[in-house]
Amino acid sequence: NSRKRWEREKQEIIKFSNFKLIRDLIPIIDELEQAIKIAKKDTSLDKICEGIEITYKKLLGILGSYGVKPIKAEGEKFDPHLHEIVGQKVVEDTQEHTIVEEIQKGYFLEDKVLRTSKVIVGVKKKEASDKTKEDSGR
Repeated sequence: NSRKRWEREKQEIIKFSNFKLIRDLIPIIDELEQAIKIAKKDTSLDKICEGIEITYKKLLGILGSYGVKPIKAEGEKFDPHLHEIVGQKVVEDTQEHTIVEEIQKGYFLEDKVLRTSKVIVGVKKKEASDKTKEDSGR
């Protein structure tokens, strides 16, 4: 009996473990709904962008309070554990293997990677042309 009760309690904990997070995200949905209403009435891009930026910052703040934080990418050295290369750009030698552009943010949950960053990495001209030759030879 105690085992069955423990299993039920465990299932209940799993079911509601995200309750607080979801409850905290609901105001963001409200703000997005308001932004949509305003955007339909007022076509000023500045106002729309301002509203989106405020909502974005609030969402990052909420997720941050749960231990979610963005992975640093642009200007950093490429790390295969944190970054996924989706493109290359020819750069000076000093920028080789450095992330020159972030296409999609990656995130940590505490010290675990939730999602890697999708990035464009700097390569020397020779490497880029070798890669092109290699690709065209297939």
